[in-house]
Amino acid sequence: MVVNADTPVTDLSLSEVRKVLLGERQYWSSKLPVVLLIRAPAARERDVVLRVIYQMSEAQFKQYWVAKIFSGGSRDAAQDCVFERMQYELLTALPGSIAFVDSRNMRAA
Repeated sequence: MVVNADTPVTDLSLSEVRKVLLGERQYWSSKLPVVLLIRAPAARERDVVLRVIYQMSEAQFKQYWVAKIFSGGSRDAAQDCVFERMQYELLTALPGSIAFVDSRNMRAA
């Protein structure tokens, strides 16, 4: 898990990570919204996050976010990132963003 450098968080428990990913925690602070970046379908990182954190299939994940947004339970859905490079660029550019990346592909800060 990687967050934007300006995000005021240094440690999250698995329970806290689930809340962020499920859209239950929508703000890091009163002025900084959570921006969830997740790889597009078929990416290995997405499969791991869906299985381990969400404990959902791809279809359940999509249905969950549609219901969450239409019920007013979340202001935004997770942002799909087709390419790993796109995910890194958005993570760097968007304060409050959080993403899951393969540790083998981590770039030095």
